[in-house]
Amino acid sequence: MFVTTTRSAPRAPVVAGGPLLGSLADLLRDPLAPYLRARRECGDVVRFRLGPPGLGREIHRSCRAGGPVL
Repeated sequence: MFVTTTRSAPRAPVVAGGPLLGSLADLLRDPLAPYLRARRECGDVVRFRLGPPGLGREIHRSCRAGGPVL
């Protein structure tokens, strides 16, 4: 008999963005700057919220010292 347990992994922090569009406007204006700010403020693995709450999407990204890994 096998016993399986599941643990939820900690979620990556969400990058601060605007209340309506999240980080969408920042990413459209300058695609690199939000990644650099995210790494500085939140660490190597982050989530960006894009679009209005409930209708938008989240993207997960890993940013390394050499630049974002897409």
